[in-house]
Amino acid sequence: MPRILALIITALVAFGPLATRPVFAQSQAPTQLTEIGVSSVGPGAPEWGLYIAEEKGFFAREGLKITETTAGNVQNCVNALVTGDVPFAILASDIVIAASARNLPIKYIAPLITIPTYQLVVRPEIKTWADLRGKVVLVTNKQDITAISFRRMAEAQHLDWERDFDIILSGTSQLRTTALIAGNAQGAILTQPYDVYAQRQGMHVLAHASDVMHDWISNGLAVNPTWAATHHAEIVKFLHALRLATKYGYDHPAEAVAVMATKLKVDLSDAQISYNAIFGKNGMSRDLIVNERGLQNVIDGVVQMGTMPAPIPLSGLVDASFARDPAGKI
Repeated sequence: MPRILALIITALVAFGPLATRPVFAQSQAPTQLTEIGVSSVGPGAPEWGLYIAEEKGFFAREGLKITETTAGNVQNCVNALVTGDVPFAILASDIVIAASARNLPIKYIAPLITIPTYQLVVRPEIKTWADLRGKVVLVTNKQDITAISFRRMAEAQHLDWERDFDIILSGTSQLRTTALIAGNAQGAILTQPYDVYAQRQGMHVLAHASDVMHDWISNGLAVNPTWAATHHAEIVKFLHALRLATKYGYDHPAEAVAVMATKLKVDLSDAQISYNAIFGKNGMSRDLIVNERGLQNVIDGVVQMGTMPAPIPLSGLVDASFARDPAGKI
């Protein structure tokens, strides 16, 4: 417990406090906008479409004003959604599945990133899996996608992810990056662009989740169903703006990279590498329609981790009505 606390304190000092704030300042926006809150664990690649839509005014065109809340950890993000503090949350698919399995009020309405994005990043002295064995590896928690990813990577090396490594919990890729660079851990499961930043600081990638996980949906958009029941039109408009933003991101790489670099305060070159890893691999969902096979694979992964005893039906998890509404197509 003291080591976990030390990691969190170190990271918070490096990155500063998290707060609720508008994603980008609006310019020439309509005077009457419907304000909608969106919670996420922390800024990162899954929010890329959100950042572009706000920067380019796509939400304002739909009569929406989006306020993003960075929750800092998974529990806070889920709580904000299911208690109704915010109507939307951007979450890893496994988190939505686990919450739904506990009968929490949550619906999966659209995929965002449709490919595995996590890497196992290690310190310079770690050259092989044998070097990492017995050392500290950071994940978010022992049931989420970071743990699933590391478990699959370790299994491919005929290693047990819990028995052969010292697993320490650390909330976000930001926190884990800081702890890894500081030498408080020898390995960490990171996503873009923090894996890129870590490599700039001398770390290197030992394994890729995409090598061991196929046909997957990494992140998606969840909604509070009580709010959704009376706000169908707003959700359709929200998804329409996201579709426009994603198309813009594919059509205008340089501008999409600039938006991410500004938002996450990273170098343009780092943001470009992240762009290549996601947009360049067609990993950002264009149509926001759930690939049921990919989501089923995530469900099976969650069951494997012991988070829930048996798979839950997709029918109770997904509400595809908003993404399939013709009014939201482009």
